[in-house]
Amino acid sequence: MKKLSFLFISFSLFLVPNSTRAQYTIIHIFNDTLGQNPYAGSLSIDGSKWFGMTEQGGSHRFGTIFSIDTNGNNFKVLHNCDTGNNGALPYGSVSCIGKKIYGMTLMGGAKDSGVIYSMDSSGNNYKILHSFRTINNDGGYPYGSLTSLGNKLYGMTVLGGAHNGGIIFSIDTDGSNYTIVHSFGDVAYDGSVSYSSLSLSGNKLFGMTSLGGLNHNGGAIFSMDINGANYTILYNFEATSTDGYNPWYTNLTIAGSKGYGMTSEGGTNARGTIFSIDTNGNNYKTIHNFTLAGNDGYWPIASLSYAGHKLYGMANLGGDAGQGVLFALDTNGANFTEIHSFGMVLGDGVSPRGSLSFANNKWYGMTDIGGPYNDGTIFTIDTSTITSVNYLNPANSNIIACPNPSTGLFTFQLSNTERQTLNMEVYNVLGEKVYSSILPQNPKGALNSIDLSSQPNGIYLYRVLNVDGGLIGEGKLVIQK
Repeated sequence: MKKLSFLFISFSLFLVPNSTRAQYTIIHIFNDTLGQNPYAGSLSIDGSKWFGMTEQGGSHRFGTIFSIDTNGNNFKVLHNCDTGNNGALPYGSVSCIGKKIYGMTLMGGAKDSGVIYSMDSSGNNYKILHSFRTINNDGGYPYGSLTSLGNKLYGMTVLGGAHNGGIIFSIDTDGSNYTIVHSFGDVAYDGSVSYSSLSLSGNKLFGMTSLGGLNHNGGAIFSMDINGANYTILYNFEATSTDGYNPWYTNLTIAGSKGYGMTSEGGTNARGTIFSIDTNGNNYKTIHNFTLAGNDGYWPIASLSYAGHKLYGMANLGGDAGQGVLFALDTNGANFTEIHSFGMVLGDGVSPRGSLSFANNKWYGMTDIGGPYNDGTIFTIDTSTITSVNYLNPANSNIIACPNPSTGLFTFQLSNTERQTLNMEVYNVLGEKVYSSILPQNPKGALNSIDLSSQPNGIYLYRVLNVDGGLIGEGKLVIQK
């Protein structure tokens, strides 16, 4: 089994040019015995190692906690979750503080309502800090991750609390001083049922609920002081309009005085949205509407990451293979770009349901399923290889290419161009020009063919220029032999 995994990783390196926009590499393949299906989480770094969790798999089939070197070596299961008091089915991410790891499980514990745990980063000294009970106003069933500040951990649960809509809690890292900071439903039109995690900015906590709020159970965005004071609803999602609503498993990403997030439903195309909002609650704006058409992804159930004045994220579905995309866009919503389309390579991970992490000038992430065992993968993607040609927008194309995908023979129809001399250029995902030719001066609507059968399987970008270098049309070609 282990030998096969290494062989596949080496093989995948040669197939990575199928990545649509950047150098994409699978560095680990999950299987049932080493953990499977990492759900709604991201990788957490400590030195040269990543730490994470899988929802299922492991020796007891109830999930694992693992570590892996950032280069993909030395994967190790640190803890196998099981039934009983130890906690089972971990969702979300771990928090690395010093030489300790902290996290939560959805179920297990004294009342089978989930636990908060700690353990050494070596895998030793696994300890239950708190067992949720969903009785006496305690919370239960946490789907999100812990947020740390000093010696305090903050988190949320889906159920429990005074109104059974979930709670916000705090606990010291040694397990003492467990406190319910807020019980959802204590204020009018409060949000409820949060599947996500809290974000910290200064002395404020920010978060979102998947349900509740003022407008037809569409969810809400809130802020509060770290001691629980000044709980404020910043925005109520509207479940009956073209606004996005129901943010599932997605956190509010704070960058300066702005918060950014995604909704899993709603929007003008009913496929989810990306939005921005001031941290004081002003200027809510939808900056991207996901769509079922084209190479856009849809149904995001993860959080955005911020780096270099850009937002990066993943959508669970859509893209060229319909199995999810990794994308980037400017913070004002411009230049939405598909960086990688999951499922275009045999054995690729598919359906990402987590968030991206950044280290060593690369993005790292996980897919919930896919890979040769369909148990998920860990991947890395180097966006520094993106060149300007990678940002061509196929939605503006005046060119029709067919068949697409093909084995390498493509026929183009120039639908809106008059008789003139045109140049066809084709680039691979590394930005290297692999084809260039002068197209005959045929009348509008004429057909032109090119032969790329000598090129390997993958996705290529083309553009058609006039004699002055002006862009006539652009798009994407897929070679599948």
